[in-house]
Amino acid sequence: MKEFVRIEEMTATDKVLEKKLYPLQDILDQATDMLFLESNSINNNFSDEQIEVNFEFFSLVFKNLIDNGLKYGDNNDFCIEYDNDKINFISKGEKMDKPLEYYTQAFTKSDTKTSQSFGLGLYIVNAILQKHNFTLSYQHTSGYNFFTVNL
Repeated sequence: MKEFVRIEEMTATDKVLEKKLYPLQDILDQATDMLFLESNSINNNFSDEQIEVNFEFFSLVFKNLIDNGLKYGDNNDFCIEYDNDKINFISKGEKMDKPLEYYTQAFTKSDTKTSQSFGLGLYIVNAILQKHNFTLSYQHTSGYNFFTVNL
């Protein structure tokens, strides 16, 4: 819930986010720390890519998308790929039963697998991405869910 309050504070004001260039690997490391995971436990293709973001908030984007991928995916088959100004969070699993827009509203969640969710993860992701002028998209292909951050 603390994340939700911070996001509401951020979105309720016209304050411009402080952004700097950060390596994607540093953002991933912070997100995995927040999830109590080893950073090398998340497969990725990052080399020296950097993006201009607010580190604290963008780490929350990674944290929530990783958490969803691991929570709702099958067999921990999860990876992150950077490709041409897009970051794909890919997990094996069933297609979402409602459109992405449903899940990016506060307190909405899937009826499957977990009841411990508040339904805020994708809402938080979407709010942070909007503040960065980025977008979130979703597609299901060949048994895999692709949540894409369009930079």
